[in-house]
Amino acid sequence: MTDDFERRLGSGIMILDGAMGTLLSNNGTCCDNLCLSDPDAVYLAHLAYIEAGADIITTNTFNANTTALARYGLSKRADNICCAAVKIAQMAVADSGRQCFVAGCLGACTASPATTEAYRRQAEILISGGADALLLETIFDLDGAIAAIQGIHKAFENTGLRLPLMLSATLTREGRLLSGHTLEQFIEATGHSGAISYGLNCIGVESPAPWIKRLGKLTDAYISFHPNAGLPDAKGHYACTPELMADALRPLLRTCRLNIIGGCCGTTPEHVRALKSIHI
Repeated sequence: MTDDFERRLGSGIMILDGAMGTLLSNNGTCCDNLCLSDPDAVYLAHLAYIEAGADIITTNTFNANTTALARYGLSKRADNICCAAVKIAQMAVADSGRQCFVAGCLGACTASPATTEAYRRQAEILISGGADALLLETIFDLDGAIAAIQGIHKAFENTGLRLPLMLSATLTREGRLLSGHTLEQFIEATGHSGAISYGLNCIGVESPAPWIKRLGKLTDAYISFHPNAGLPDAKGHYACTPELMADALRPLLRTCRLNIIGGCCGTTPEHVRALKSIHI
């Protein structure tokens, strides 16, 4: 499936799914744990995105490493959550009857002595479970990203499998990581990763063109963009409708090199359906 993923990526724009947390809101508790406590809800979310036109779905494992799960007291469940997450996603793909790839999702974090080991462990489970690719997303701290990539590379070595690695960062209004690093520094520091794609996520859909164009000039890798549905209001509702998101992405597809598009916080299967329609 790794070769299939790379061939498909080279043949045209791929659609990534949207937010899992938006569909799986769990009253502030750990969304990832739903892979164990309510797998049917996770399955139905995946299936909805596939039926909306997603070519890539991401496992419900954004926080499913031992370090991130510690805040919920769930570190001991990390392996089981990741294992279950891949199986649920694969089941949704099989039942959909569509070709769709499963990307093991790893949410980025700051660097700590435990970071590399936490990501090695998470990546190994996702790889061994049969994920087609890995997505390290919402990168906001360069040192944390480097540590996570080191863990992922160790997982590649330990499993003997090297999956396509997708990297996606989130930026401030000034076009920098929250750690203060520029896109140039981000690309330079992670160039050893062998990433198949670089992208931006968890930012607004408004006026991202300068940063996407800069990414395209800094790397020969594929370029991805999965923005938020605007900013949430006081009740947590997102204002960017599927139609507005499609309208915002349409000119980007004409003026920027974009190979993967999808949604982040606040997006739904209807947002994915709208994105699918603008490039068919």
